[in-house]
Amino acid sequence: MSTDGIAAALIGAAGTIAGALIAAYREWFIDVFRGRPHKGLIGDWQCKWDVKIPAPEESIHDIVTIDKITAENVRGTGRTPDVGSYRLTGRLTDTNLMTLYYEGIESRRSLGGVAILHLDGDGNTMNGYWYEFRPDRKFIGGSTEWTKDK
Repeated sequence: MSTDGIAAALIGAAGTIAGALIAAYREWFIDVFRGRPHKGLIGDWQCKWDVKIPAPEESIHDIVTIDKITAENVRGTGRTPDVGSYRLTGRLTDTNLMTLYYEGIESRRSLGGVAILHLDGDGNTMNGYWYEFRPDRKFIGGSTEWTKDK
C-alpha cells in the first residue's frame, strides 16, 4: 500500500470516529455552543436553609425552581410554604460556583439576601451559605443544601 493510500485510510478512519463522537454527543455540543452547558440544572430543587445566625433556629424548607440559565446567568423563583415567593438572580461560574441574590415578591418585597453555592460533580446537589436582611433590620443566615428533584 502506498503512503497516499495509508494517509487516505487514516483520514477516513479519523472522519468516521469524529462523526460517531459528534453524533453521540450532539445535544451536548449544541448546548455548549449555544451557551447552555448547565441546562440540566433547570427545574425544581428541594432546599434546606439552616439558621445559625443570629442564633440557631429550626431549618427552613422550600422549593427553588431554576427557570433559565443563559451562558453564566441564572434566574429562578423560590416558594416557601406559609411565607411567600421570591425571585433569584445570579451567575454560575465555570468552576461550578453559583452566586445568587434574591428578593421577595409582592407582600414579601422587603425580603432580600444572598446565597453562595457549590455544585457537586454529578449536578444533583449544591451546598453553601446564605444570608438575609430581615424586615426587623437584623441579619439571619447559615448553611444551605439543595437537592435536585428527579
